[in-house]
Parts: sequence; structure tokens; C-alpha cells
Amino acid sequence: MATDSKSTVRLLPETWLDDPETAMTALREAVATGVVAIDASTGRNLPAQVLQMLLSTQRTVGAAGGTFSFTATSDGVSKSMQALGVVDLFERAAS
Repeated sequence: MATDSKSTVRLLPETWLDDPETAMTALREAVATGVVAIDASTGRNLPAQVLQMLLSTQRTVGAAGGTFSFTATSDGVSKSMQALGVVDLFERAAS
């Protein structure tokens, strides 16, 4: 499974909340490559709705034998993951 330009998805929580269909399209395209890389370097926080999209994507690509990871994680996103109690769910992906 090769990484391509559709594999990396920039996490934009506020934009994703306003336009979830566009976010889901980008995530589906990344899943189709078998390698999902989330660039969370600029996110200020991680709303629960966006978290659900990420968890679903991680589960879907994993079930297909692919990989899910974070290429970078901002302090705000890291703190949100801690506050929401999901650090363990993304532990391997965030490292």
C-alpha cells in the first residue's frame, strides 16, 4: 500500500464541522489508498463529532489491513484527546 497525495488528510476541525461531507470524502479517499495519515499540526481542539470521524476512519482502514497514523499533532489536539479520554485509542497512531 503506497502513500499518495490522497493518503494525507489535513485535520481542520472547524471546517469539518461546517462541511462534514467534504471531510468524509477526503477520509474515504485516504482509506481507499490503504494508508491514512492525519496532519493534525494546526488543529486547536478536537470536537467529539470530529473525533468520531477519525475513530471510524481508523477502524475502517484497519479492518481492510491498512494503516492509520498522525503525521503531526498540535498541543490543542493532544490536549483534546486527553480530555476526551481517547489517547489510548490513538496511541500507536500518534507515535
